[in-house]
Amino acid sequence: MGKRPQHVKQQHQRHWGRWLIGIFSVVVLVGLIGLMMVQVLDFSAPETSSGQSNQTDPAQQHQTSRQQPTSQDHSHAAESSGHQAHGSKSSSTAAASSSSSSASTGRSSSSQSATGVVPDAAAGSSANADGATSTPRANDADPTPQAPTNVTPAPGQNHLAAASQYAFDVQQVRAQMYGQGSAIGQKTVFLTFDDGINPTITPQILAILHRYQVHATFFLVGKAINQSTRALLLQEYQSGHGIAIHSFDHNYSRLYPKRRANASQILAEAEQTQAVLRQYLGQQFRTRVWRYPGGHMSWQNLAPADLALRQHGYYWMDWNAASGDALGAKEAPKTVAQMVQYQAYSLSYFPDHGVRVVLMHDAAGKQLTVAALPQIIEFYQQRGYRFGILS
Repeated sequence: MGKRPQHVKQQHQRHWGRWLIGIFSVVVLVGLIGLMMVQVLDFSAPETSSGQSNQTDPAQQHQTSRQQPTSQDHSHAAESSGHQAHGSKSSSTAAASSSSSSASTGRSSSSQSATGVVPDAAAGSSANADGATSTPRANDADPTPQAPTNVTPAPGQNHLAAASQYAFDVQQVRAQMYGQGSAIGQKTVFLTFDDGINPTITPQILAILHRYQVHATFFLVGKAINQSTRALLLQEYQSGHGIAIHSFDHNYSRLYPKRRANASQILAEAEQTQAVLRQYLGQQFRTRVWRYPGGHMSWQNLAPADLALRQHGYYWMDWNAASGDALGAKEAPKTVAQMVQYQAYSLSYFPDHGVRVVLMHDAAGKQLTVAALPQIIEFYQQRGYRFGILS
């Protein structure tokens, strides 16, 4: 065969050139489309685990503030200004003389109900291995307390009949607190609130106690009990809490002129407050539990007042743990973490005899106490304490 003409060969070369250019253009176009799709998919895809790992869990962002106790803390660990060390020799001597008649009137530990009792530390932990909450947390919504189903009064007592299961004789509690007895048995904590009733703070305290199903003793100021606070008084009583007396006027100058106890004034205020309580709670009610405003540890010449109270069936009770909510502005805790830390620190200030009586307040302005109360309750739950009331 002869050679192809030159113009035919050139025609074939142009034809293949066009095909190659077309194929190359298609490949480039497909590549560009693929790249655009990848970018779109990447933009709309959720964060990967590696991206999430850079996020900080809100629970981990909360750092507990640890305030190191100062020398001023030591001088105020017994709470408000002027208090003396609770474990002093003079206080122990007074407790011994006042507690000698506490033979067998207390409740035995074997009669305690499970209400508010956590038998081991695990029961008080905030979460189990699966992350489920095992005790109420401070940020849980407070339910509205339900009307109690058993409101039968205990004649001659400061609590309902049902509360007898976790009520302890005030004389025996005080004796054991000072290391002069062991009638209480199992580790027991008594949450106490002074200076109420307050229409703002007291309801919040009651709601938290209801949520945790633990009970407390309320040391009431007589002048705060009136028709406007009657409902709160009934709620305290009918919810199974203990009712105690914290004077009628809470006026230091009348109770302790020149820092010396006025026995007749102290007894008169105890009786006056008792009468008001019986007016609203019924004549079957009677409380034997008294707390000196400022504490027994703070004043002079208390022996006559102690005797006068005892002769009329009243027995005083101080504390051996505190939230710090009665301290001055400079020394008082400023945050929940500091208050919880102060409460824990206060335990080291007082000897441990298996009984803790915690001083707190439900007076006006004690919102920090409200905020810290759930963690204080959990503190004792995690350490295996049961919760009792003073009777």
